[in-house]
Amino acid sequence: MSRERVKRKKARHDVKRAAIFAVAKQVFVKEGLEGASLRAIARACDYAPGALYAYYASKEEIYADILRDSLERLHRAAAKGGLARDARRSLRGVVRAFYRFYRDNPHDLDLSLYIYQGLGPRGLTRELDEELNAKLGVAIGIMTAALMRLRPRMRARECEMHQQTLLSGLMGVLVLQRTGRLSRLNGNPDRLVERHIDLTLKALAP
Repeated sequence: MSRERVKRKKARHDVKRAAIFAVAKQVFVKEGLEGASLRAIARACDYAPGALYAYYASKEEIYADILRDSLERLHRAAAKGGLARDARRSLRGVVRAFYRFYRDNPHDLDLSLYIYQGLGPRGLTRELDEELNAKLGVAIGIMTAALMRLRPRMRARECEMHQQTLLSGLMGVLVLQRTGRLSRLNGNPDRLVERHIDLTLKALAP
């Protein structure tokens, strides 16, 4: 087979895989990892179930691919948010980026609760779980770096506590907002996020 034909074949394969990816994401959003099946995904794609094996070995592999893509986009958003030269503005930018990413992409929040060990389903292999949590760790590492810029000599445990406080606050706001509970409490999610950031900055002030 010529190199040109190989390239065209790969291009067609990538297009079809991307189409399956997009449809499968909607199936997982609706059904979750445990509720979805390759048959349901194939039906939504208008494929025979066996045809999917040419693109994905299992539904877990598709789900992991979706989470991988989400975490990579989160990483890019967080990195862009932390570009400010001023350390305080950098931290605020990173935290806002985390919050806005999931606020503006609620389905990514639904799917990513698995990674955060939240309300999501279980069932990924140990290897995929470790890979995806490592990717999440890279994104969170941007927040760690922003915190260390505020107090370069801060101990690792103290930095970890500030990081966990920010993340738990963010996820709490996001989940309350996503479930509609926050509106019932007359809460303003944007203001709450800013409050979490302000409290962290106050705690780290010289």
